[in-house]
Amino acid sequence: MKKRQPLDPEKMTVLQLLQSLKSSNDFDRGDAAEELGARAIASVWRPICGMLEDSYWPNRCSAAEALGLLRSPQAIPYLRRALNTRNAVVKGYVSETLAELGDKDSRPAFERMKKSRSPRNRLNGAAALYILGDDMQLAEVIRHLTSPQYRDQCASSNLLSRIVRRDHLGWAIEGLEKAIRVEANRARISDFKRTLKELNQR
Repeated sequence: MKKRQPLDPEKMTVLQLLQSLKSSNDFDRGDAAEELGARAIASVWRPICGMLEDSYWPNRCSAAEALGLLRSPQAIPYLRRALNTRNAVVKGYVSETLAELGDKDSRPAFERMKKSRSPRNRLNGAAALYILGDDMQLAEVIRHLTSPQYRDQCASSNLLSRIVRRDHLGWAIEGLEKAIRVEANRARISDFKRTLKELNQR
């Protein structure tokens, strides 16, 4: 059986990438969405919105992230519907993009996330509210660096690398340094140090 050749999205035309969004291969669809977002071609927002209902949940994350790069306000109604997902990871990407697009009407949904029983949803809600301008929510994002759940710690670290504004770098750096001092797991320490390096280089 002939081995399938992986896509090379960077060498593909926009038309080829749009066609790949309909591929039967989960990874091809995700790669195509990410590349379209990276090229920041605003006119492709609608087919990427269709990816918010993709059967493979990581592709929904890729679609939300791509729409954030496209900065297309037309995508907001689709993103609001996607925010109803039970998948906390997808919910995080979608809420972050809605906040980046300045969708203040989604604030009540972010507030509900902050009250969720799910630590990840509380983290995502705080991050979205911070992006919308509620500076004190950054404390909640930083607090998750010391969560008992490894995935929540990683999510908090990754969020800090993406959303922290320049005037709050010191606050985030201090939080990461404290987390490194109390953390015993080498993998987590490595992740924190990577984010710390990124913030220090800004």
